[in-house]
Amino acid sequence: MNPQPNDDKPAILMLSHCVPDAVGSADRTRAWQLLRLAGHHHRVSLACLMDSPVNLAQWRTVLGQAEQAVIEASPPRRWWAGLSHDPRGNTTTWATQPGGPLAETIGRWVSRERFDAVLCTHPWLWSYARHIDASIKACDLPLSFNLPRHQLHLRRPNPLQHLIAAESDLIILERPDERHYFADKAAQTIVLPTQIDADFFTTLRSSPLTKRYAGHGMGVAFHGDWTRGHTHGQFARFRRRVWPSIKRVVRHAQLGNSLPGATDPFTTLREASVIVTPLPDTPQAHLPILQAMAMQRAVVASGQTIGRLNLGVQHCQHLMLCGDERDWIMHCIELLRSASHRLNLSRNARTFIDRQPTIDQTGARLTQALARHNTTYDTINRAA
Repeated sequence: MNPQPNDDKPAILMLSHCVPDAVGSADRTRAWQLLRLAGHHHRVSLACLMDSPVNLAQWRTVLGQAEQAVIEASPPRRWWAGLSHDPRGNTTTWATQPGGPLAETIGRWVSRERFDAVLCTHPWLWSYARHIDASIKACDLPLSFNLPRHQLHLRRPNPLQHLIAAESDLIILERPDERHYFADKAAQTIVLPTQIDADFFTTLRSSPLTKRYAGHGMGVAFHGDWTRGHTHGQFARFRRRVWPSIKRVVRHAQLGNSLPGATDPFTTLREASVIVTPLPDTPQAHLPILQAMAMQRAVVASGQTIGRLNLGVQHCQHLMLCGDERDWIMHCIELLRSASHRLNLSRNARTFIDRQPTIDQTGARLTQALARHNTTYDTINRAA
């Protein structure tokens, strides 16, 4: 898919409840995926909320995808709760709240430019989109995003999501079996599974310098979705029960993590020799694994979780799988000691990633739907 030259692109306003990040949490990965797809046919103006710490390198990467972008403090959770839970049962109260985060920025942008499309990454932000004059209004409605795998059968759209489906032109879902909930709505439904942007790891954030020194630090990086509390607990357990045994054997090895903050998570993973991944039992458990494999690093993961995910990866070919703490210790030591083993595993991991569909391929229907008014737009441009 070849993006249009910038001057020929219509404008899209993207409202995000988090900072898009290809190496981030499930929410950030999803927002990054939408940002990249929106930019194929549009000039993107991005207004996003601060969901967790972000460093300068991450923000510069986001700025490289948008014509203009702002990040603002996220309000307390009770503010959001007030939008969607009205004690009187009025399901539209959330949409009529005055002010709020991003309101000033959106008002300033809308006063200067007409946006051809508006894209929301979360139902909370629909209260802004519904009042903007645009040819297409779209909203992401992944029903299963925060549910554990064993509770997927409980997913149901709430009144807010039903209202958005009735008012919007386009709704985006994560799973095909969620479509039937909105069969009676006028909005077009598009299924977009959440997946990593493989190109990011090879072109958008890689330079000759980082490639040259990547993976030579004899270190282990702990990677996961840090917005989930269990990731912090698993890291503490790994550091307390597994790492001391590794350190005793490979004394020069260092332990790091991809926790967002002062250090760029991408740099932490790029400099590591081995990446270990915490694997919660959620629909998004595959994202940290695939991100680690896309880094072209030796990856150590849980065999039980890999079995449940059915990704098609194989032990000793694409990554190392563990059953208990002794496996984690043994595999990490083995990989830290053997550069040839690490190299072979990391190459196979990246080859596996390169054989998967790209976000451009899986998101083709979305980009086409967002750009369906472009013919009229381009005709007017040429006439002018």
